[in-house]
This record gives sequence, C-alpha cells and structure tokens, in this order.
Amino acid sequence: MPGRGRGGASARGRTASARGMALVVVMGTAAIAAVMAAHVMLLSETVAREAAVAAERQALRYAAESAADHAFWLHLVDRRLFTDRTLGVAVAERETRLTEPWMLDGRPHRIEGTACTVRLHDALQGISFTGNPPGQELREQVDPEDTERREAVDTFLDIVADYVDPDDLTHLRGLEREGYAAEGWVGLPRDAPLQFREEIYWLPGWRDVLYGPIQAIPPPGIGSPPRQGAAALPPFFSSAPGVLQQRGGFDAAELAQVLEARQRWQQDGIPLDLFLDPDLLGRVRGRFSLTESTAVTVAVDAVSAAGVVGHLSVTRTTDLGRPETYSDSARQAWALWSRQWE
Repeated sequence: MPGRGRGGASARGRTASARGMALVVVMGTAAIAAVMAAHVMLLSETVAREAAVAAERQALRYAAESAADHAFWLHLVDRRLFTDRTLGVAVAERETRLTEPWMLDGRPHRIEGTACTVRLHDALQGISFTGNPPGQELREQVDPEDTERREAVDTFLDIVADYVDPDDLTHLRGLEREGYAAEGWVGLPRDAPLQFREEIYWLPGWRDVLYGPIQAIPPPGIGSPPRQGAAALPPFFSSAPGVLQQRGGFDAAELAQVLEARQRWQQDGIPLDLFLDPDLLGRVRGRFSLTESTAVTVAVDAVSAAGVVGHLSVTRTTDLGRPETYSDSARQAWALWSRQWE
C-alpha cells in the first residue's frame, strides 16, 4: 500500500507538470498572437497614413500645377501691359496701375484660394553647357592670377568636351570611354550634347569648379533665347549667392548688403538704389543683368493643412513670336523645358 501511494503522488506530479507546460505553451502562443495582432495594427495604421500622405501629395501636385499655369499666364499679361522689363528700379508706368507685378525677380506671390506660394525666376541663370564648346563662360570668369582654379577649370572643360563630342579622341586633360570604364562607369560618355543638366554632376571635378546651378537645357530642336549686351550677364535676381560673390567680387560684408538689398526688393519693392551705395550698385549693374530674359522658371511651394510639403518647378519660354516657344507647328501647345515635382 505505501508503494501505491508513492506511485499516485508521482502520477499527480507528472500531471501537474504537464499542465504547467501546457499553460506556458498557451501563454506563449497568446503572447505571440498579441504581438502579431499589434504588428498588423501598426502596419495597417502605417499603410493608412502613407496612403493619406500620398493622396495629400497628389492633391498638392494638382494645386501646384494649377498655380504654376496661373502664374505663367499672369506673367504673360504683365509682359504685354508693361514693356519695361527692368528689375530693381521704380517704373513710373506701374505707379498708375494697382496690379501686382509678375516679373522674374523671385518675388513671392500667394495664389488666392490655394496653399501655394509662387516665385518667378529667370531660367537663363547658372552656367550654360549648351554652347559649342560648352561651359566656356567658366573659363572666362577665372581670375588670370588664380592658376590653381584655372587648372581645375581647364581640366573640367576638357572632360566636358570629351563627354559631348562624338569622336574617341581624348583632350589633353579629358576622359573617354576607357577612362570611365576603369572607374566603373559603364555607358559613359554620352558622345552627344547634354539632354539633362544633371548630367554634369556625373563628371569628375565638378565640385572644384561649379559655384552655382546649371542653366536649364531646352528640349531637342529648341534653342535658348539669345542674350546680348547687358542681358548676356547673369541675372541678378535669380543668381545663387555663390554666383553673386564670384562674379561680383564681393567680400562677405558686401555680399550680405547685396543679398539684403535683393530681399528688400522682393519683399517690399524697395528699389536697389535706395539701399545700396553707388559703388556697390555700380558693380551690380556692371556685372549682372537687371533685365528679364524671355525664359521663365515658375517655382511653386505648396503646403497642405496637414503639413505635407511639395515643390513644383516648370520652365518655359515666353517669346510668342519665336517658333520654339511651341511644341507643335500649329502653335497650340507650349514647349516645356522642364517640369520637376518633389
């Protein structure tokens, strides 16, 4: 009988142990199920938020495109009403009208009924790589006494020349297909004119010579509007600060004054001659263009109530008399130089 008692106790112990293990398994399974459920809920919430942001950005894009077209039309009207396209000066012709000036000066414009802010810039800003040979203004801007920079510019322009010319002959400091292949760049160079300005950033050495943006490249078959005389200079109101300092030869204090004068005009319409001293104003007028070109970049910043941000940039020409303003022979569709949505 005592042996039977010990056997019964042992059986009860094994049963209790099995129940404990089963409880652990059940609790573990429940914990895993809870984690999986939480993960599914979090994933569903994330997907829902991503879908909401995508929908918001799509709505913003439509609003930005509408604002860009609206601003472009107002610029065309402004050009028709006011023939004087000089920037940064008081024009008596405008004082008799209460219309808002739509000029290529980077002035912010709010589009009523939307969450969009529009700025118009001169599209012929930055270094041009559409000429033959391309980028020669880089060489023209180098101080003859700055031998280090001249060497860097000459090297870079040789690389650019090899990139766009159709032959396999290598310039003195240039780079052809074998050189790119050695660096792991397959398919370069293009051996044809640039189609996109961003191609310049593929080329070695660009960081050493470029101090501002690259000029927009027109679509195939469309030439850039001609810039002659003072208009051939960089546009003052659309140039990057680095371009202003490099071309204007301004020190840090002078550059700050010039940038503030530009901002005062953009925000309050204060003419440059009321803010800059005659020496600085003369240098600005002598080294930069204060006259609009006929190529415009419409930059739109759109912000939704939820804080979603979008930016649209559209570049077109405005000279209605030139065939390349249009993309069809019937002159019914505008030729787009570029359209970028971010």
